[in-house]
Amino acid sequence: MLSPIARFLILAASLISLGGCETLELDTSTTRATEPATTSQAPDTAATIPAAPAQTAETPKSAKPSIPKKPQVAVLEAVDFAQAKNLHMQALIRSGAKPLALTEVGYYMDVQNAQFIQQLRATDIDIRHEGDLIVLTLPGGDSFDPNSTRLKPGAIRNLALTAQVLTEYAQTQITIHGHTDDTGEAKYNQWLSVRRALSVTDQLLKAGVATRRIAVVGFGENSPLVPNTTADGRARNRRIELYLEPIAR
Repeated sequence: MLSPIARFLILAASLISLGGCETLELDTSTTRATEPATTSQAPDTAATIPAAPAQTAETPKSAKPSIPKKPQVAVLEAVDFAQAKNLHMQALIRSGAKPLALTEVGYYMDVQNAQFIQQLRATDIDIRHEGDLIVLTLPGGDSFDPNSTRLKPGAIRNLALTAQVLTEYAQTQITIHGHTDDTGEAKYNQWLSVRRALSVTDQLLKAGVATRRIAVVGFGENSPLVPNTTADGRARNRRIELYLEPIAR
């Protein structure tokens, strides 16, 4: 018959052995659960996540400070343009632009038109005032070189004068229309009309015109003023138009 001391030693040894088995079993089950998951997911990950681009000699080793992006203006599609312009007007009002009362619109646009006539009298910008609409037309030949989206120095000066009135009379929506003649491919002319309208936009933004007021649309060769049958006709069709409409409701 075992003594009490012997029975105590045997019981202690059994407990130590059982504890070691439980710990070993837990570690083993954890390892087995992790390994298959990693193995099965690897092909899916490689298929859905593209590999990081290889670092080139031109890639800096340390990250450069981020450059703030330029404010983005609304670029509208020529298809269903009227609806797109109305949506832009609604967004403009929702963004905080103070609308005119309907009774104020006529006088406001008349005074603004008089300011344009005074300010732009020595430029080649054509001014047309029809009801509550003002249209400023920049001749394409005097504004851009052929196939170029870079404004000529004279056009930049004229736009600076235009912006002075636009910033003073801020309760108007500005829609900038780009047009070309029919020389070359239609797809290229469409691209060129948008890019030139954006070049004009950039100058107005630099002069302090609010981004939210401006929408851009390119019509390419699709809205000629006159037939493209002569050099003079094609020159007239190459143009940028600024449509100014009152923000009112």
